[in-house]
Amino acid sequence: FFVTVVVWLLDGLVFYFCLLAIWKEVSIGYATIVAYWAFSLLAGLLSSLPGGIGSADAVMVFLLLMEGVEQSIAGASVLLARAMTLGLGMLAGYISLLYLRRRVELLKTENLFQLRTTKL
Repeated sequence: FFVTVVVWLLDGLVFYFCLLAIWKEVSIGYATIVAYWAFSLLAGLLSSLPGGIGSADAVMVFLLLMEGVEQSIAGASVLLARAMTLGLGMLAGYISLLYLRRRVELLKTENLFQLRTTKL
Protein backbone atom coordinates (compact mmCIF):
# COMPACT_ATOMS: atom_id res chain seq x y z
CA PHE A 1 0.00 0.00 0.00
CA PHE A 2 2.79 2.42 0.94
CA VAL A 3 4.64 1.85 -2.33
CA THR A 4 1.45 2.47 -4.31
CA VAL A 5 0.86 5.77 -2.53
CA VAL A 6 4.44 6.88 -3.20
CA VAL A 7 4.18 5.91 -6.88
CA TRP A 8 0.90 7.79 -7.28
CA LEU A 9 2.42 10.87 -5.63
CA LEU A 10 5.38 10.72 -8.00
CA ASP A 11 3.11 10.10 -10.99
CA GLY A 12 1.05 13.10 -9.90
CA LEU A 13 4.25 15.14 -9.81
CA VAL A 14 5.10 13.99 -13.33
CA PHE A 15 1.62 15.00 -14.47
CA TYR A 16 1.92 18.37 -12.73
CA PHE A 17 5.20 19.07 -14.53
CA CYS A 18 3.71 17.93 -17.86
CA LEU A 19 0.81 20.31 -17.31
CA LEU A 20 3.23 23.07 -16.35
CA ALA A 21 5.32 22.45 -19.47
CA ILE A 22 2.31 22.90 -21.73
CA TRP A 23 0.28 25.44 -19.74
CA LYS A 24 2.39 28.08 -18.02
CA GLU A 25 -0.49 29.50 -15.95
CA VAL A 26 -1.34 26.40 -13.90
CA SER A 27 -3.87 27.50 -11.30
CA ILE A 28 -4.57 24.00 -9.96
CA GLY A 29 -2.66 22.96 -6.85
CA TYR A 30 -0.41 19.92 -6.63
CA ALA A 31 -2.70 18.16 -4.13
CA THR A 32 -5.66 18.59 -6.47
CA ILE A 33 -3.64 17.26 -9.41
CA VAL A 34 -2.61 14.18 -7.41
CA ALA A 35 -6.21 13.60 -6.32
CA TYR A 36 -7.40 13.86 -9.92
CA TRP A 37 -4.61 11.54 -11.06
CA ALA A 38 -5.47 8.93 -8.43
CA PHE A 39 -9.20 9.18 -9.16
CA SER A 40 -8.63 8.77 -12.89
CA LEU A 41 -6.38 5.75 -12.32
CA LEU A 42 -9.05 4.18 -10.13
CA ALA A 43 -11.61 4.81 -12.87
CA GLY A 44 -9.23 3.17 -15.34
CA LEU A 45 -8.83 0.21 -13.00
CA LEU A 46 -12.60 -0.25 -12.86
CA SER A 47 -12.76 -0.28 -16.66
CA SER A 48 -10.68 -3.51 -16.73
CA LEU A 49 -8.61 -2.19 -19.63
CA PRO A 50 -4.83 -2.72 -19.47
CA GLY A 51 -3.39 0.29 -17.69
CA GLY A 52 -6.79 1.95 -17.87
CA ILE A 53 -5.81 3.14 -21.33
CA GLY A 54 -8.44 5.48 -22.68
CA SER A 55 -10.81 5.46 -19.73
CA ALA A 56 -8.37 6.92 -17.19
CA ASP A 57 -7.27 9.46 -19.77
CA ALA A 58 -10.85 10.50 -20.54
CA VAL A 59 -11.62 10.95 -16.83
CA MET A 60 -8.48 13.04 -16.35
CA VAL A 61 -9.28 15.25 -19.34
CA PHE A 62 -12.85 15.66 -18.07
CA LEU A 63 -11.63 16.70 -14.61
CA LEU A 64 -9.25 19.23 -16.13
CA LEU A 65 -12.03 20.62 -18.31
CA MET A 66 -14.14 21.08 -15.18
CA GLU A 67 -11.26 23.17 -13.77
CA GLY A 68 -11.40 25.46 -16.80
CA VAL A 69 -8.38 24.08 -18.67
CA GLU A 70 -8.65 24.32 -22.46
CA GLN A 71 -9.42 21.05 -24.22
CA SER A 72 -6.21 21.00 -26.27
CA ILE A 73 -4.06 21.69 -23.21
CA ALA A 74 -5.87 19.06 -21.15
CA GLY A 75 -5.55 16.41 -23.85
CA ALA A 76 -1.91 17.15 -24.63
CA SER A 77 -0.83 17.18 -20.99
CA VAL A 78 -2.65 13.92 -20.23
CA LEU A 79 -1.11 12.20 -23.27
CA LEU A 80 2.35 13.47 -22.36
CA ALA A 81 2.00 12.38 -18.73
CA ARG A 82 0.70 8.93 -19.67
CA ALA A 83 3.55 8.50 -22.15
CA MET A 84 6.02 9.47 -19.44
CA THR A 85 4.57 7.28 -16.68
CA LEU A 86 3.64 4.24 -18.76
CA GLY A 87 6.46 4.61 -21.27
CA LEU A 88 9.23 4.73 -18.68
CA GLY A 89 7.77 1.73 -16.87
CA MET A 90 7.57 -0.22 -20.10
CA LEU A 91 11.14 0.73 -20.99
CA ALA A 92 12.38 -0.44 -17.59
CA GLY A 93 10.44 -3.69 -18.01
CA TYR A 94 11.90 -4.27 -21.47
CA ILE A 95 15.45 -3.69 -20.24
CA SER A 96 14.82 -6.09 -17.35
CA LEU A 97 13.43 -8.66 -19.77
CA LEU A 98 16.54 -8.48 -21.94
CA TYR A 99 18.79 -8.80 -18.89
CA LEU A 100 16.88 -11.76 -17.46
CA ARG A 101 16.70 -13.52 -20.83
CA ARG A 102 20.48 -13.27 -21.18
CA ARG A 103 20.94 -14.46 -17.61
CA VAL A 104 18.74 -17.53 -18.21
CA GLU A 105 20.67 -18.37 -21.38
CA LEU A 106 23.96 -18.16 -19.47
CA LEU A 107 22.61 -20.40 -16.71
CA LYS A 108 21.42 -22.96 -19.27
CA THR A 109 24.84 -22.93 -20.93
CA GLU A 110 26.60 -23.41 -17.57
CA ASN A 111 24.28 -26.30 -16.64
CA LEU A 112 24.86 -28.03 -19.98
CA PHE A 113 28.61 -27.65 -19.56
CA GLN A 114 28.44 -29.14 -16.04
CA LEU A 115 26.35 -32.08 -17.28
CA ARG A 116 28.83 -32.83 -20.06
CA THR A 117 31.86 -32.71 -17.77
CA THR A 118 30.29 -34.99 -15.14
CA LYS A 119 29.45 -37.68 -17.72
CA LEU A 120 33.04 -37.85 -18.92
